This record gives sequence, structure tokens and C-alpha cells, in this order.
Amino acid sequence: MTRKRSDKGNGAIFRDSERGGYRLQITIDGKRYVRRGKTRAEVIDKRSALLRDHARGELAIDRSVTVGAIVGRYVDRVVPNRKGGALAPSTLDRYRWAAELLDRELGSKKAAALTTREVEAALDRLAATPFSRDSLSKILRVLVAALDDAVRRSELIRNPAAPAQLPTSTKQPRQRHSLSPTDASRLLDALDDERLGALFAMMLLLGLRPSEAAAVYWQAIDGHVVNVTRSVRHNRGRPEVVESLKTAGAARTLEMPDDLVAMLDRHRARQAAERLAAPTWIHPELVFTTSRGGVLSNTQLNRELREVCRRLDITVETPAGREVPDCYVLRHSCASLLADRGVPNETIADLLGHTTTRMVDQTYRHRLRPTVAAARDQDWRQAKSV
Repeated sequence: MTRKRSDKGNGAIFRDSERGGYRLQITIDGKRYVRRGKTRAEVIDKRSALLRDHARGELAIDRSVTVGAIVGRYVDRVVPNRKGGALAPSTLDRYRWAAELLDRELGSKKAAALTTREVEAALDRLAATPFSRDSLSKILRVLVAALDDAVRRSELIRNPAAPAQLPTSTKQPRQRHSLSPTDASRLLDALDDERLGALFAMMLLLGLRPSEAAAVYWQAIDGHVVNVTRSVRHNRGRPEVVESLKTAGAARTLEMPDDLVAMLDRHRARQAAERLAAPTWIHPELVFTTSRGGVLSNTQLNRELREVCRRLDITVETPAGREVPDCYVLRHSCASLLADRGVPNETIADLLGHTTTRMVDQTYRHRLRPTVAAARDQDWRQAKSV
């Protein structure tokens, strides 16, 4: 290898007699960089690119760090510290779920070389699984947030996921609907004779999530008051009660109507008889259980409610036609029926366990009447006093 030329401040270019072509050796900010090329012009171009990267601050970037490492650090370190470290375990689980999918699709990619096209290609692959548009949106948000964190740490110059767009042909999220006031009344009348009738009534009248209603302990009920502090989480497909809720702000104390309190009293008497007849009873503290005292799963709850609704011929209108409702329809119905009675959205949000009215406005409140009478009920000819 013989030295060909040295430009002060621009490193030295050598003819590489052993490997052929040319070799650049340059020191920038105390670190030595080596670039090779078949021709001298090619090596000069690479030197120019190095100097441009240095001028933009890009040489400080660790180009070996992967997308998987950045997302993993964000989910393991940054996310748990959000909201003062008070995120619910179920929220953390959703971040980890997204991180696992991102690691599968993009984990081995070098973050500094990641392109928007590669991000969109990963979303296309996930859409073919298929994931709904809502799920893909959550996955993309986690990636964007993780790469934004890397930019703030000066580990990346830009965030290639920020401009990425979701696939146009994605599975739409399932639309939830509400029972009509008539069907809600019919259902309540029939629930008293059902084994889990008080559970479904609690969801319809108080707006509890299925996971919250299935995790209520007897000690959480005091007269007309119920404390919502636990939920059911599925661990490898098995339901179990945990001392946390979907969100940190979901814990709440609710006052129950007289009819629901009476239903719970009758349910307690029937459960006591069941326990005496059963050879074993797994969870004596649970208000609602399986026939052996076990924790109820979402699948069991939906199956029981749909069976009741089929007997009563109760359905809800969906884009695909009328369908038998699942348990979450009861929560939506609670919000919609209360709103239809004039209850403020702020109060409904408190009942459902939300800290703002956004979810009530955008998700839970459905219009129940075929016509809107707001304009009809106004006296338009009455002069407004100033």
C-alpha cells in the first residue's frame, strides 16, 4: 500500500496495492474513519459524505443500534415512568404487545438506516394477519414514540416512522352499539331469573366493564355502595382477579339503585345454596363465579348474555345487520341511556371510570332516537333579552 496524496484537514488517500482500489483515512473529532472505493473519485465522494454528516451532527449517531433495542428501552424504561409511574398493568401489557410485534417485524433493522418505506411495509405485513386499523394505529404510535425518544436522546437525527401512513385496506374496528330503551327495560325485567342476571344488570345500570363486574368481591359491596378496584385479566388464556384496573383513574365508588341492591341480595341467597351443594368452591369472596366458584372469562360472559338475548329476541343494529349483543354493549347502553335522559357527559365519564369526557363523546354515547327534536322544542319567535 503506497501513500498517494494527503490534503491537510481532509485526511489521506492511499492506493491499496494489496486489495486494489483506494483507501481514505481521516480523523474527525479524535475518531479515525476509513473508507474504501474502486476509484479515487469514489473515495473523494465518500470523504465528502463524511464531512457533510459531521457538519449535520450525524457522525455522533451510533449506527449499530437496532430498532428492537430502541423500542425495548422505551417500553421497559420510559413508559413505566409515565403518569408518575401509575400506569395500570393492562396498559403496560398493551405496550409490550406492540413492542413484541415491532421486534418481530423491524427489530433487527439498524435504526439510523430505517426508512419510512420499510415502516409502511411492516404495517402492510401486519395488516395481512389481519390486525384492525385501530390495532395498527396503536402499534405505529408506539414506534413513533420510541423513535422520538431516541431523537431527543441525540441517538437519531430524524424519525422515519413519523410520516408513515396506515394501509388503506385494513380491517375496521368493531363498531359497538346500544340497546334501545325498550330492549334495555325488557332485559332488566328478565335478568332476575338468570344465574348471572345481577352481573349483567350491574353492567347495564352502572356501566362496569366485563372484567370489572366479574372481579367484584362481596366485601366491596356495602349497602347501596360498590367499590370498583379489581379486574379480571387473562393470563395465558386463564382468567384471574388482579388488584388493578384498566387505567389508573378507573377506581371508583358507585351508588347502586334500589332494584340492583335487591337483585344482589337475591343473588347472594342463591349463591349460598350453590356453595352448599357444590363439592368445592374456589373463590368464596367473588360475587359472580362459575358453577364451581371459579373466575368467569369474557367468553363465558358473552355466551351467557347472548343466550338470554336470543330467548328475548333482543338485537342491536350494526352495519352488517342486526346482531345479538355482547357484554360490552351493556356498558355502551348505560352511557347512551343516561345521556338520552339528560345526564351530563362529565357525570357519565365519572360513572364509567374515565378522567375526561373524550371517550364518552367519541365512543360510548350513541344516539337512541330516530329524530332530533332540539330545534322543534325551541320558541324561535320569543325575543331574546340582552
